Formats: sequence, structure tokens, C-alpha cells
Amino acid sequence: MAQDQILASEIEYASSLAGEVIRHAEVAGDEMDRAVTALQSNTNSGPCADAKIRLMRELALSSRYLQGIGYVSNDYLLCSSYGFHGKEISLGRPDHIGKNGDAVRASVNLPMAKNKTFLLVERKGYVVIIHRDLAIDVFLNDPDIAIGIFSTISHNLNARRGSFDPAWITRLSASRNRPFFDGQFIVAARPSAKLGITAYAAIPGNRLAPRVRQLTWLLGSLGAASGLVVMGALWYVAKQRLSVRSLLKSALKTSEIYMVYQPVVNLSTREWIGAEALVRWRRPDGSDIRPDIFIPIAEETGLIQQMTLRIMETVAHDSVGILKKNPRFHIGMNLSGIDLESNTIIETLQRLLEHGHLRANNLLLEATERTLLKAHLANQVLSDIRSMGIAVAIDDFGTGYSSLSYLTELKFDYLKIDKSFVDTIGTNSATSHVIFHIIKMAQSLKLSIIAEGVESEHQARFLEQHGVQFAQGWLFAKPMLVADLVDHIHR
Repeated sequence: MAQDQILASEIEYASSLAGEVIRHAEVAGDEMDRAVTALQSNTNSGPCADAKIRLMRELALSSRYLQGIGYVSNDYLLCSSYGFHGKEISLGRPDHIGKNGDAVRASVNLPMAKNKTFLLVERKGYVVIIHRDLAIDVFLNDPDIAIGIFSTISHNLNARRGSFDPAWITRLSASRNRPFFDGQFIVAARPSAKLGITAYAAIPGNRLAPRVRQLTWLLGSLGAASGLVVMGALWYVAKQRLSVRSLLKSALKTSEIYMVYQPVVNLSTREWIGAEALVRWRRPDGSDIRPDIFIPIAEETGLIQQMTLRIMETVAHDSVGILKKNPRFHIGMNLSGIDLESNTIIETLQRLLEHGHLRANNLLLEATERTLLKAHLANQVLSDIRSMGIAVAIDDFGTGYSSLSYLTELKFDYLKIDKSFVDTIGTNSATSHVIFHIIKMAQSLKLSIIAEGVESEHQARFLEQHGVQFAQGWLFAKPMLVADLVDHIHR
């Protein structure tokens, strides 16, 4: 990881250096364009007249990269911004022809500046003189880094500083300037479509090892520290879960566990015809522990059957006042996966019906897809429950991958549409059409339908118009204590 990250960093740095070289070259190209255009536009005198030489001098002095400007004929420099050359200066044949027909001479010595090497670019008879070092005048804090420019067309080298391997140009040209590491240098390039040249930068590979070792030590230290933090967090979570298990085991024997009830309404009459019993846990200090925390812990620690028993006992106690107001009222309770895998729940229900005020038609047991993983066992338990006259619902229908198969394998009396599908009513979401299919499917199987999470009158009217008989949600009432439920039930 450290080596990959350092290599990527060095490639990015090399690319930025090559980009800076190209930027300088393009500025010089712009200055050449302006100079040649100005000289060609001045037709009042010959190419080497005094007035034209003065113009060359002015243009050179106002440029950043152009050391001089001259006029060339038959490979001879006749005059320049340095004056008229009585003895013609031979420039020799161009090294290559660049983009737009520019003739490039990559290494020229001029008598007016001995011991200096210049880059000359000729266009339409005029030539600009550029010091070779200016073309690659990029600040570097490492003298071992190599930079240069080559022709994209001929692959001839125009200027360079530091080490150079001709294989770099071949490899860059063949791979469309893709960066690479040849074992000794990290090489990156940036082309200029405007000038027909490519700049490269090469960083010695021996810079990698110390930085890789440094980053490896840093990442290793961070990894070790992170590992300790994770171990500590896991230990803390495990301790908390054990603590919650212990507290939950104690709470099941006290009044900390209690029920709230969310009404289920008949959509056509808005009458409260039932309610779903929802378990809650309030600590002695008044703090509440969320069901999504303690129910999974109850399932993992084997306390879920004790919780189911406590829920049914509480519902049986609360039902006394409820059924006095409305004997036909039904109460829905959720079953866990463990409840559906043994006959213990059947025995509990039998005792509940024999010794309590509840009758079979007052109960609706709900099973989610998550609790039906062992369908062969659940099928027998659900069949036994229905044979007692107790209705069964599949809850949160459509939120898993096997909902449809459960409808064909298992027998239900109710289908509860999950809130996530109710929320799509009246929207343009990708799943907004799914609720139509769920309703049609339930109707074809002759199942009663309860929609969950109804929060607007528009949703309620839509569901009623499409044949949904029952609903629950905040539009009608929030979950409430049994005393509040009894107060609102109509006889």
C-alpha cells in the first residue's frame, strides 16, 4: 500500500512538472505567433530594412522567452534583431519540420552569442531565437530530476536537462503518454496539440525507497493503533451487550417491559377495529431502550421466548378493558423466528385462550419474512395457530427476496404492506408501481390487507380506492398506552 501510494504521488509530481514545461513552451509559442504576424503585417519595407530590424528588436525586447527574431533565406540568417549581418550566417538544414510546417533547429550556435546554444523555430521566412534552457526553465529542488521536450511528430529531442534515455520517447509515444516506471526512473509526459511537442519529466526511482519505508512505518503504526481501538470497541460492545442481556433478563420480571398499541382502522368507516401491540422497555431512571437494540439481543441470547411470553401475558391483562369496550376488537402481536420453530408458542396460546379473556378472533399473530427462514418448521406452527381459529399475517411484505415464495408455501389470512411502499404513493419513484402489484396479488389470494405507515389523507384515499380494507399510521393515531386506547374505542 505504501509503495503504491508513493509511486502514485511521484507520478503525479512528474506529470505536474511536465505540465509546467508545456505551459512555458506554449507561452513562447504565443509570443512567436504575435511576432511573425506583426512582421508579416508590416509591408512598408523589406525584410531586412532598418525599419523592419527595429520592429524585430522591439518585439524581442517585449517578449519573455524570445532572445531574438530574424529573417532567414535558403538556410541563412540575413538579419535579426541584433542588426544586419553583412556576412550571412549559415544555420544549416532544419532538424525536423514541426506542426504547421515550422522548421525546427534544436541546437544552433550564433556568432553574436558564443558558447550559447539556441533553439530556432522558422515560420514563413522569419525565425525566433530561444535559449534552450528557457524552454525548460522550471524550478526544481532536486537536480537529479530530468525534464525535456521532444517533437510529437518526429520524436526528435528539442531540449533537455539531466538524464535522458531515448527509450522513454519510444515508450511514451507507443502508450499515448501513459506514465511508467522503468526500474530506474518514473516518467510522465504532457503533450501540446497546439505546438506538436511533448514535455516529459523523469524522477529517479531511488527516491522511492526512503519514502516507502517512512510511510510503511506510519501506516503500520496507524494500523496497530486502529487495531487496538477496534479491539477496545469490540470489548466495550461485548461488555455492553452482556450488560444489556443481564438488565433485560431482570426487566422481564418487572414492570420495565410494557406495551403500547397502534390502532388499526377500517378505511371505509375510520373505525378502530384493532391494534398492533408493540413492546417497549423503560429503565427505572426513566430512560428508554429502543426495540431495535434489545430485541436482537433477546434473540441472540435466547431470551426472546421469555419476551414473547411476557408480551402475551401483558396483552392478556390489557385486553380486559379493551374487550369490555369492543368484544370484536383484535390485537396483533409479532412472532420471532424462534417462536415459529417450536411448539412452545402453541402451548402458550392454548393457556392464554383457556385462562384469559381473549378469544381466538381477538388475536392476530404477525410474522415477518426475516422470521420465516426455516419455512418447513414455520409452516407447521402457522398451520397449528390457524387451526385454533387465530388469524395470521405476513408483515413487512415485499421488503425481502422471498416474499412471493412464502405466500405460495405458507397460509396467511392478512398481508401487511410495508411503509416503504406506502411512502411511494403519489411519487415518481422507481418503486411507486410496486404497491399496485402487491394489492392485486393479495386480492387474488383472497387475503385481507393492512397498510402500514399511512401518514396522509391522500395515501388513505388511494389505498381505499384500490381495495385495501385496513390501515395503521400516524394519520390515524400514534402508538399509545392501553388506557388511552380504551378511552378512544367505540362500543
